[in-house]
Amino acid sequence: MIRTSLVGALFSALYIIIDSIIPLIILHFLVDYLTKLDDGNDVKRKAA
Repeated sequence: MIRTSLVGALFSALYIIIDSIIPLIILHFLVDYLTKLDDGNDVKRKAA
């Protein structure tokens, strides 16, 4: 929960600096996508 709050604060600060939400949407997608890729690798390692 603390990590999520810190990431939210970071995204808020970036929004204030950039003044556009589009780069943040892309960044959010990339973070979620890379996290999902990492989760998939753990399943393959455990099965081997």
